[in-house]
Amino acid sequence: MTSFDTIRRPPSLAHTVSEELLEAISSGALRPGTALPTERALSEQFGVSRTVIREAVRSLQAKGVLEAATGRGAVVTAVSSSRVAETLKLYVRSAQSQHLLTPTDIAEVRAVLELTIVELAAERAEPQDLDAVAVELEAMRASRTPEDAATHDEEFHRLVAAATHNALFVTLLDSINATIRQIRVRSLSVEGRLEVAAEEHEVVLDGIRSGDARVARAAMLEHLEDSRHYYADGHGGGPDHRGKRTRSRLDAQGASTSKADRTRRRTASEAS
Repeated sequence: MTSFDTIRRPPSLAHTVSEELLEAISSGALRPGTALPTERALSEQFGVSRTVIREAVRSLQAKGVLEAATGRGAVVTAVSSSRVAETLKLYVRSAQSQHLLTPTDIAEVRAVLELTIVELAAERAEPQDLDAVAVELEAMRASRTPEDAATHDEEFHRLVAAATHNALFVTLLDSINATIRQIRVRSLSVEGRLEVAAEEHEVVLDGIRSGDARVARAAMLEHLEDSRHYYADGHGGGPDHRGKRTRSRLDAQGASTSKADRTRRRTASEAS
């Protein structure tokens, strides 16, 4: 028997109008703070009914792209990074609840993101960026509850992302941090885990301070791998882990010294 493809329905008029308006907003033709033309004017321009325009505007208001302003009708809003992060958080949580994403999936994405972040932070961080990260590390160490420690742990990673001076990294990391918060709290509830985690964070900070992207990446990779092992096996730390962290610290310091030596030699050569 001959089979036929299902006939797809064309998008509704309201959807088409909303996409056209969204494109105008995304391209900058309609900038934040700009009031849309009246329903009548829009209906004449698009050649559709005012009901269609009203439905399209409502859909964009629901997305946070437009907002109602007294006496001005619908006004284009600036899409904040917090709104974008919130949308990503909702997606990740929903995907987890539907078993479309596992903790391993999230850990994989987090690793790709944070390894790139720490490399760029090593190359771009300003002194004030490093100071802010160091303050957060000390606050984490001084935490008296797992919840407080998790908050400072999350902020430590967020400030490292901010040190890249690329706002999109911060937004993407925010969406992931929210989904792993309970994992952080459970981890830091285990006796001795806070000290181990703080030590790992210090090695990461040392790696960033070294200015060597490879050193910073190695420190972050060790931290992420240790964390993943901990979550999977229900334990972490121990002599082997501490030994590896100590070696990483020495490697970071050695790389930093080598870099400084190379710089001094190059300067002396140029001067001669």
